[in-house]
Amino acid sequence: MGRVGAFSFNGNKIATTGGGGMLVTDDAELARHARHLTTQAKVPDIAYLHDEVGYNYRLTNIAAALGLAQLERLEEFVARKRAVAARYDEALSGTGLTLPPRIAGLDSTYWLYSVLVPHAGEHARDDLLRHLADRGIGARALWRPVHAQPPYAELSVLGTGGVADDIFRRGLSLPCSTDITDEEQDRVVEAILARYP
Repeated sequence: MGRVGAFSFNGNKIATTGGGGMLVTDDAELARHARHLTTQAKVPDIAYLHDEVGYNYRLTNIAAALGLAQLERLEEFVARKRAVAARYDEALSGTGLTLPPRIAGLDSTYWLYSVLVPHAGEHARDDLLRHLADRGIGARALWRPVHAQPPYAELSVLGTGGVADDIFRRGLSLPCSTDITDEEQDRVVEAILARYP
């Protein structure tokens, strides 16, 4: 994992606390400093004194309880996500969509099940998203690359027009929550097969 690992507990993750996240490290000094920053970098003093810019990143007791309850079901959640992915793999292979790769020795948790539409015109992804939305299916475009976001438009970037831009133009995530039913997933597949037989 490296020196520090970061986990997101956003509401759409496999296990959630409703928001926030967690850092893990085996570096005691780094852990101490991270904890210090989470308490707004407040130092022990009779008056409020902050020796750095810190933030209120403390996890509430209620959020922690929710996270622990989610952790107890994590294996169940991951197994369901993998089953949903396997059903999509089987149903969508041969459609021309690029499916998530299976890499020997690695097991994805399939937080998202994302596909790429073929190189079939500039609006192919958006056309498929609209097609799905018209049928009440909530698929989502992948994230716009950082260099294409307005706050960073003036910064120079190496390699624009490359892989990140291509994945953004062609990528979308299909519904794959842990509580999606087989019938709901079949509706997604049927709608896609109407466009990519």
